[in-house]
Amino acid sequence: MEGHSRESALSIKAEDCYKYCLYAHRARINNIHKRLRALQSSEGAAFRPSHISVEDNESLLLSLNNLAVFRWPADPMPWYNQTKIGTVVKNLINLALYSPDIVDMATELFKDRWEKGDFAPRHLEADPEHIMDENERSISEGKFFRPVGPEWNDMVRYIARGLLRRRHPRGMTVWRLDHQFPRRSPKVYGHNGLTVGDWWPYQLCLLRDGAHGSSQGGISGDKDLGAYSIVVSCDNPAYRNGQDHDTGEVLFYSGTSGPAVVDGDTSAVLTNANAIMKASVYTQPQRPVRVIRKGPSPKGGLYPCSGFRYDGLYLVTEMKIVEADEDDKRDFYQFKLVRMPGQPSLQSIDRPTNEEYAAHLELQNW
Repeated sequence: MEGHSRESALSIKAEDCYKYCLYAHRARINNIHKRLRALQSSEGAAFRPSHISVEDNESLLLSLNNLAVFRWPADPMPWYNQTKIGTVVKNLINLALYSPDIVDMATELFKDRWEKGDFAPRHLEADPEHIMDENERSISEGKFFRPVGPEWNDMVRYIARGLLRRRHPRGMTVWRLDHQFPRRSPKVYGHNGLTVGDWWPYQLCLLRDGAHGSSQGGISGDKDLGAYSIVVSCDNPAYRNGQDHDTGEVLFYSGTSGPAVVDGDTSAVLTNANAIMKASVYTQPQRPVRVIRKGPSPKGGLYPCSGFRYDGLYLVTEMKIVEADEDDKRDFYQFKLVRMPGQPSLQSIDRPTNEEYAAHLELQNW
């Protein structure tokens, strides 16, 4: 009996510890929200979401990422209601206060998951690149990110404009956007000021220049009107397995697969990203989608030798469900995109240039 009581006590302590994590995230998010509201009040019309401090922005990204993978108890609602974590996350769905990354992550977590009773732990589709956990953050070199300095040549500084970086002790270079650098909104249909053939070294640069609205996700858009843009990569398992294919003018593109299979149910899931692509098929008038190809690719040819390249506007003409090729995998949505006429041919695009490619290699080897 004594041993059983001790185990019960340890279980209660563990439960309290997990619940405390939710309270800690609530306090962190709420404090940042109050600071930003006060700043908005003092600055008035001059306030912009980019005025949030680097530290506060990183804290919000980290909290949202950790909440997405939080392991709830079998019945999550008592904890959810007691901690009121949903209320503070809902406050982040405000483009007047927060960046598109924050808003997209909060929307996916609160509206697309928790409000629908989905508490399964998994990473967010809108999860930005290079978010470090608390342990990594505590041992990172230096407190601040820094821009590429004057010791680099003009091309390196140009392709890395608006980016900040720091060296992680594990050897990786960690990049983030400079919130003081002007950014173009990606929430526009059409070319949005871009030229077919534009090239970038990192996906963060797409966010900076309004080419794509997510620093990691492959689909960016509006669930009612359709996708603004997609990023196509041959790293996708569907490409490796031959289920997707790309001729340049016609592209078969798989959407996101959704949560892991439970109880043998492998049916396709209409995730937030898939709903965006579905709207591109059925919403009239149809809106063009910017297609960005990511390199390198073992197939070569169509894909850039490195980085990301804008290959023009496509229409999403069809949607179907493809059966998974393994019993423990989900069926998935596949979309057919057709390149719109009157654009420069893909064969005429020669990007990155040799100078851009060399500059990208210099950044990678830093």
